[in-house]
Amino acid sequence: MSSLASTATASVWRQTIAKSIKKSRKIRGGNYVQLATVDKKGDELIPRVRTVVFRGFVDTDTDCYLKFCTDSRSHKFSQVNNVSDNAEVVWWLSQSSEQFRFTGKMSFVGAESTDEHLMGLRRDLWKSMREEAQDQFFWVGPPGDERPSDVENVVERLEDTEAIPDNFLLMLVKPTSIDYLALKTNYREKHILSAETNSWETSRLNP
Repeated sequence: MSSLASTATASVWRQTIAKSIKKSRKIRGGNYVQLATVDKKGDELIPRVRTVVFRGFVDTDTDCYLKFCTDSRSHKFSQVNNVSDNAEVVWWLSQSSEQFRFTGKMSFVGAESTDEHLMGLRRDLWKSMREEAQDQFFWVGPPGDERPSDVENVVERLEDTEAIPDNFLLMLVKPTSIDYLALKTNYREKHILSAETNSWETSRLNP
């Protein structure tokens, strides 16, 4: 991934979702979204979906990324690395009865990254998290594994309290299409990122 700049995008969908977020900002859980990835079992491709915390946008010169965090020991990380980097994010905003479906590509920023700007974003995200949320990255064993019964302290923090664990990843989703639906008005539109012009094209759809 190329270096990310701080220039804000002026795409139509960014303006729309900014208004929607403002309406739902004070709703508990309003920043929870559903993230779907692709898993593989034998020759079969299987969708996997889970709820994750949306942690803001990362603006670039031309567009923006959706920002999350994850553990390098998690299933979603292995699914993206071993099966496909295709992902979809669904965000339902209850206050305005609006749904945004983001389809795009997922990437990760870890301790080995050489991009100073991305590393700064990773560091800032870590510092912004509550201690209880940070503790998840010091858990003995990967997420989803059986909880160890013979370990006295299942959370093992680093001696350097300022250090960021290597398994903490900044997770980015770059949307290539956004399907927007407003249920109150039955208004639906789709925004598609043109590969040729790198600009957004909008079309009206039936709800």
